[in-house]
Amino acid sequence: MKEKNWNGIIRKVLLVCLMIMLLLVFQQVHCLRGTARIINYAGTLRGVTQRFVKLEVQGTKSEQLREQIEEIFNDLQQGNISKRILKIQGIEFQDCLEDWEANWKKIRQEVRITRTFGVERSKLVSVSEENFVLSNKLVAQLEIYSESLVHMTRTIEVFILLDILGICGVFLYESTKRKHLKIFNAELTKKAYVDIHTGLANKSRCNELFASQTPIKKMTACMMFDLNDLKYVNDTLGHIAGDTLIETFAMLLKKSVPNGNFLGRYGGDEFVVVLYKTNEQEIQQILAQLQDDTKEVSFMGETMSIRFAYGYDASWYHDTCTLKELLDQADYNMYRNKKATKQSEEINARQEELIYTSI
Repeated sequence: MKEKNWNGIIRKVLLVCLMIMLLLVFQQVHCLRGTARIINYAGTLRGVTQRFVKLEVQGTKSEQLREQIEEIFNDLQQGNISKRILKIQGIEFQDCLEDWEANWKKIRQEVRITRTFGVERSKLVSVSEENFVLSNKLVAQLEIYSESLVHMTRTIEVFILLDILGICGVFLYESTKRKHLKIFNAELTKKAYVDIHTGLANKSRCNELFASQTPIKKMTACMMFDLNDLKYVNDTLGHIAGDTLIETFAMLLKKSVPNGNFLGRYGGDEFVVVLYKTNEQEIQQILAQLQDDTKEVSFMGETMSIRFAYGYDASWYHDTCTLKELLDQADYNMYRNKKATKQSEEINARQEELIYTSI
């Protein structure tokens, strides 16, 4: 029970971890897509800034480009949900933004000086070159950040694979345990309903079969057998010899009765057979084969005769009946046969005694 609980806990933990890691992967993919847009955005910032400086060097004012540059920078610095621009929290990237912003202030200052005093624009070009380097550094930091996201995604994917393997392992282990438990239960059931000495159905299984009150609709017969002289064998040769006699007769029953029918050990020396889809001819064939086979068996140098009484009843003798009713009638017929056989043996014995006395 504890093992089962632990398996359930492990399975649930692995499933929760799998869900969390899948969410992380989706988040990483979303960030990667956003980063790709930011890299393009940063490249645009670099190009627009250089164009702005170029126009200023040529003496052409462009306030529209200045506003566009500041708008792009603010989006990179703060993020813009409507434009699907993420805010990158990396320290290196934020430092690059601060350096770029400081350089942009220098460019704007040089632009004001140039416009106001009309001085040489060489310093503006120098500052713009520094801006170009800082813009490249900004793009490089975004690429590094993107690579870190890819590496993180791959790492999560490895853990997802390991998690899935763990879940499969738990399910495989539980499936194997269920299979073994099923086999074990089947063995227990078999032991509970099988007579260990003969391999036939035991008394419990017989009682379960004959407990049914369902009327028989197909041609069915029930046969009862009782070994004669078993007590004599037990008293003279021992119970092991008696067990050998029982086991031998059970083996002969298995040989004589066709497959698909029911064979059981109903008591110590009593056996029951239920024949399905049968007829009178098949019953007589089984009895004839048993009579031919049950002659003698050797035990510890002693010879034991296998003799039995039998009785049977069949559904075609009744308008309607149950298996229990067939069993009761077969049992009654068996004891009538046993009594008749015993009386016949006693008459033969007296006749032999009279013949011997007259001689």
